[in-house]
Amino acid sequence: MYWYNLKFIVLLSVVTGIHGSFALADEPADHAHTQEAGEHTPAGGETIEEIKVTADPLSEVDAHIIRPVQVLSKEELKSRSIRNVGETVANELGVSSSDFGTGVGRPVIRGLGGSRVQVLENGLSTMDAAALSADHGVPLESVFSRQVEIFRGPATLLFGSGASGGIVNYVNGRILDYVPDDVEAEVALQYETVSDGMTGAGSMNFGAGNFAFHIDGMARNTDDYNIPGFGELEPGESRRGVLENSSIDTENISGGLSWIGRRGFVGFSVSRYENNYGIQGHHHHGEENGHLHGMDDMDLHDDEDEHHDEEEEHHDDEDEHHDEEEEHHDDEDEHHDEEEEHHDDEDEHHDEEEEHHDDEDEHHDEEEEHHDDEDEHHDEEEEHHDDEDEHHDDENGRHDDEEEHHDDEDMDHHDDEEEHHDDEEEHHDDEDMDHHDDEEEHHDDEEEHHDDEEEHHDDEEEHHDDEEEHHDDDEEDGHHDEEDDEHGHDEEEEGGVRIDMRQTRYDFAAALDDPFPGLSRIKMRWGFNDYQHDEIEPSGEVATAFDNEEVEGRVEFVHNPIGDWNGVVGFHYRHKDFAAVGAESFVLPSELESVGVFILERTDIGQWHIDLGARFEHQDSSAETGAQNDYDLFSASGGLNWDYAPGYQVGLSVSHAERAPSIEELYAMGPHLATATFEIGDTNLDKEKSNNVDIYWRKTAGKFTVTANFFYNRIDDYVYKQEQDLNGDGFADRVAENFDGNPANILDPHDDEEPLLVYLSQDDAEFLGFEAETRVRLIENDRDRMSLRLWGDYVEGERSNGINLPRITPWRFGSGLTYSRGAMSASVNYTRVNEQDNTAPLETDTSGYHLLDIHADYTFRLGGNTVSLFARASNLLDEEIRRHISFVKEQAPLPGRSGIFGLRISR
Repeated sequence: MYWYNLKFIVLLSVVTGIHGSFALADEPADHAHTQEAGEHTPAGGETIEEIKVTADPLSEVDAHIIRPVQVLSKEELKSRSIRNVGETVANELGVSSSDFGTGVGRPVIRGLGGSRVQVLENGLSTMDAAALSADHGVPLESVFSRQVEIFRGPATLLFGSGASGGIVNYVNGRILDYVPDDVEAEVALQYETVSDGMTGAGSMNFGAGNFAFHIDGMARNTDDYNIPGFGELEPGESRRGVLENSSIDTENISGGLSWIGRRGFVGFSVSRYENNYGIQGHHHHGEENGHLHGMDDMDLHDDEDEHHDEEEEHHDDEDEHHDEEEEHHDDEDEHHDEEEEHHDDEDEHHDEEEEHHDDEDEHHDEEEEHHDDEDEHHDEEEEHHDDEDEHHDDENGRHDDEEEHHDDEDMDHHDDEEEHHDDEEEHHDDEDMDHHDDEEEHHDDEEEHHDDEEEHHDDEEEHHDDEEEHHDDDEEDGHHDEEDDEHGHDEEEEGGVRIDMRQTRYDFAAALDDPFPGLSRIKMRWGFNDYQHDEIEPSGEVATAFDNEEVEGRVEFVHNPIGDWNGVVGFHYRHKDFAAVGAESFVLPSELESVGVFILERTDIGQWHIDLGARFEHQDSSAETGAQNDYDLFSASGGLNWDYAPGYQVGLSVSHAERAPSIEELYAMGPHLATATFEIGDTNLDKEKSNNVDIYWRKTAGKFTVTANFFYNRIDDYVYKQEQDLNGDGFADRVAENFDGNPANILDPHDDEEPLLVYLSQDDAEFLGFEAETRVRLIENDRDRMSLRLWGDYVEGERSNGINLPRITPWRFGSGLTYSRGAMSASVNYTRVNEQDNTAPLETDTSGYHLLDIHADYTFRLGGNTVSLFARASNLLDEEIRRHISFVKEQAPLPGRSGIFGLRISR
């Protein structure tokens, strides 16, 4: 109850508290950075500047939009992160980012992400594999963007059934619809301390006659970025202060050509995008797990086998030597018995022999201990060899003593024989002969034993040399021996899994004014994409190769006003041919085709604005196994806006949207290592049916502005991943990566190194939340401007049985203060992300954090060019930031404290 009260206190403070403290509502306004698109006040109130929303087909004939749409201008984007497209918009109302290290970031809107949130480039899909898996990046760079448009809730109707969560449209203007009067150029350079990273980008627009040309290019290269602590939440063997395998190497180049006529334009562009980045959270696999290993791995396995063969041969020699020693001991015992029977002075010799046996037994025990502890062989082998050398010296000395002793015994024995000869000549002759034979036999045995010791020592030396050579080879290759009880002898390799992404994209755009009677304009845009990326093991071999060829197009017919109604009718086509080959190809090769038609109509009646829309879409998909699915999808929306007073609006929008399951939800079958799961799709999944309600209140005039949105979203047949208990032991099942579906092959549930078995299932789900933002211009005169921003958002998501949905954004609030004077401007932004403990089953809590950023820039003119020098400090408090919505939150925190320095030159 305390937290709910606190959340609503924050909301009320943002919406009403400052309004009562600052009586500034009626003063004029002419400047804002982040804006609700199309805000207007037909009743006569002055408003903030309107911005054209390029993704809205009616933006040129009707500027205001009921739906919650937010636009980030080019000026605002200059102070935003350019690490990835998700990070650029991560602190906007209702928007966060699901990161997978800095190389990957996708927007999450109102608790929904993945395939439910579309990232567009100039109104068309990025046509990649990013929605397929959380570790797949988006081939798009925000550094080129002229503006970014964020559609939340029912505003997504125009762009397809898959965008039930929202849309983020990046506008880069690669196909110009005008001829520049002069050369328009911009160059930007940026250095970031946290990763020793350099980014350079440039673009140019110019014209000749009726033709317009566009060129742009960028390159980014970073090292592994610094973090405050360890990468893994439980450090283990992770390196402190650096997130290993987080470096990025990116290149992007494009060119566009347009012909501009009196009534329209036609243009074409081609772009090439390459990105190589490291990813966290992937497991490394041996050959038995299906990965494609190269010769380096095969040679290593051969070296290991040879080494083990040598070890076994050495053990056999050791066993043979021990058997010889035991046989020798038996002969020694027999000889001692004979010596005791005839000679009292042989006792001393027998004691020495017993001592020798003890030394031999001790040596035998040391050899046995050496066999049992082979993993620590290198250190003990050195000590063992020293003992062997000493033993060998002792053995040589003992052998000399034995020979000297035999000589003495022969002399004493000869004297005794001479003295005793008178009394027992015959007996002593026999005894002397027997004794002499025994002594000779004993001496020969000692010689043979000494030779065996010499041979054993040589074997030990040779084995030690082999061990040293093998150890050196291991050190050189970066491999370490490890015994795996389940999979055999695997190698722990240095480095990490990386993704090598390539995309070639072709775009075509055209527009024609007044083409036919009754139509004011026809607009079209088509795109063709050839996309590949390889997931590369540390050995350099490709584990999985992804390929996606896609065509997408939109045609929009804007009609002349019919009575008081303005509207557009459109056609949307998409065809996708997807394939993945390799160990982690958890989705079957498949095709998807969809055809949709839509209509959008608007009108004003006094102070009321009405917005109506509908869409019908048919989608077919199929997998190489022969499975086929088709869905008929219907969506509709309606909105009502009331300008009840100058500068004040209240509105309501409702929508019904249907989404077909994505190909990964239908045809998944295999280990998905980015999420540590073994996913099994379901070709019998029903379409999702989403019913949304948005209520908003806005104050758009004066120095004080407010936006407050309340939303409720119920999704019937919501597709989610459900853990399994096939063997009925009360624990979620863990399975091997070659799991065949047999419950008998379920692994130990505590073996968290193995994937978690999940089925794609369906249940009803509900999302509820609010977004609030207020802006106040504290100072505004001829020299100085200062503004304050306060904001907060909250969302919760549950299944129909009250169980929390996973990876829901925790509630957040923040503030920002911006100051400018002449050529200088500065800003400071603070964000508090709270702990998330409303978790789904098997999901861990995530600690909250504080994020403090500052930015400053200075702009001046130089030789007809505008030069801006800027500096930014990110995560100034050096907080350990782990996003709850990240799949690798326990392995990959966000970067630590960083300084960013750069310049921009434009004309």
